[in-house]
Amino acid sequence: MKRTVISLALAGLVASTFAIAQPAANEKHAGWATKVRKANFTLLGHNMGPLGGMLKGKVPFNAEVVKEKSTNINQLAKMIADTSKVDTSKFNVDTEALPAIWKDKDDYAEKIKALVLASERVSKIALTGSEADVKKALGKMGKTCGSCHDSYKKD
Repeated sequence: MKRTVISLALAGLVASTFAIAQPAANEKHAGWATKVRKANFTLLGHNMGPLGGMLKGKVPFNAEVVKEKSTNINQLAKMIADTSKVDTSKFNVDTEALPAIWKDKDDYAEKIKALVLASERVSKIALTGSEADVKKALGKMGKTCGSCHDSYKKD
């Protein structure tokens, strides 16, 4: 029950934050909004890197690192809606974001929510779960990232 209430509250927060999406006022505003959005995704990638390395067997498994990085990812994921709320699609900005982010708002919000929940799960079991269980949860978290990339990121 508690998890359901938290999930519903989180869904509402993500949806309400993203629902106030607004078009960039001008080129400068679009550039700034793009810079902020890219910074958040750069930090997400920075934290995902070691976890992906662990999943691929290129980096030794370390539960402490999994806990730290997944906690960071969880906090950054909660910021995606806010850092994506300015629609920059009408301006020539250097971005890998597809205009669909601002057209398919509900789906984008669902994908954000999925990452928040998946990273929360990894963070919770990182120190108490078996390596196999943690890696399984990491794989699911990675798939949530990939799902969003497939729909909303240029190749």
